[in-house]
Amino acid sequence: MPFPTLAASHPQFSPTGNYWKDGVWPPLNYITIQGLMNYTREVPEAWSVAVKATKRYLNLLSNTMEGSCSTNNDLEGSCLLESPRESEHSSASRIYEYNSPSTGGRGSLPEAQGYFVGWGGLGPIALMQEVAIGINVMPDEIVWYVNRHDTHGIKHLNIGQASLNLTSK
Repeated sequence: MPFPTLAASHPQFSPTGNYWKDGVWPPLNYITIQGLMNYTREVPEAWSVAVKATKRYLNLLSNTMEGSCSTNNDLEGSCLLESPRESEHSSASRIYEYNSPSTGGRGSLPEAQGYFVGWGGLGPIALMQEVAIGINVMPDEIVWYVNRHDTHGIKHLNIGQASLNLTSK
């Protein structure tokens, strides 16, 4: 998973995610990827780094949410776009407070709250819209980075009093 709180090369790093000592926290991933996206005009390579990090993050989250998705780094056909196969209260469909850097599942400490859609929802919701689909709503414009080859888009995105529908084929 991208951007754990402790580098994998650090001697105290634990691949299971030991809270702030190497867990992956959704708000920190989100703001790091947003930071990359903010520099795409000045540094075009920042977009590809943001997309690669988002693909890895969303694919590992889909393993946690669905229990059986591959980690092939391909957002086309992502499990996050499918209906859950298990009960919403099963362990395979949880969004956690923080995640294991190696599996994307629950971090190793019992304090890792399940059903934590507060900031845990930033990955599957905001990053899916803003990076995987590529639609960014800014104060003065809407920017769509079309980087996929399948039919994709968004329907009924409410922006103030308006509703946005965009589809790329």
